[in-house]
Amino acid sequence: MNASPTFAKPAAGGNSGCFRRIPSDIASRYPDEKPLAVVPNPVYLRSFMDLTELYQSVILENNRRPRNFRKLPTANRVASGNNPVCGDEVTVYVQVEGDRIVDISFQGAGCAISQASASVMTQRLKGKTLAEAETMFGRFKDIVTQGIPDESDLDLSAFAGVHQFPARIKCATLGWHAAINAVHGEAAVTATTE
Repeated sequence: MNASPTFAKPAAGGNSGCFRRIPSDIASRYPDEKPLAVVPNPVYLRSFMDLTELYQSVILENNRRPRNFRKLPTANRVASGNNPVCGDEVTVYVQVEGDRIVDISFQGAGCAISQASASVMTQRLKGKTLAEAETMFGRFKDIVTQGIPDESDLDLSAFAGVHQFPARIKCATLGWHAAINAVHGEAAVTATTE
């Protein structure tokens, strides 16, 4: 037999991981071919490809045209940070009124991940309370350290691929650390993965 086998989507409740076993009834239909031990799960691969495309489009777009990239003249809180491993530098300017981030911007230089992350961060934190900002930073840290996307925020989820490159986690979180330190009135921050 020379026909190629076709594979159906995994059954409900079946293996949703990256790989799944070839059912023995399919392998037995092709005795002349040596069966593979595992094959890629098409559902997982499609999700992974979508996430990779999203990662590339969000990071490239926000690096090329960063949002809120300016010195904020009305800022009443400022914090800077640097990541000497990658050479990233960022200064975050925040205007806080009461318990709310009224406006936020950043300036800096560095790799595409650090600049894109700071750009997305300013868009997400503008208008949030300080507590909401800290919660959002926690969600973002989970995304970049665990690689699990948050389907409620595709732009943040675009950074899920960063978890595959541990040194880049510092790049992605640098602006966020600086922003959180700024809203708390702390002047400087050093990049950390903690």
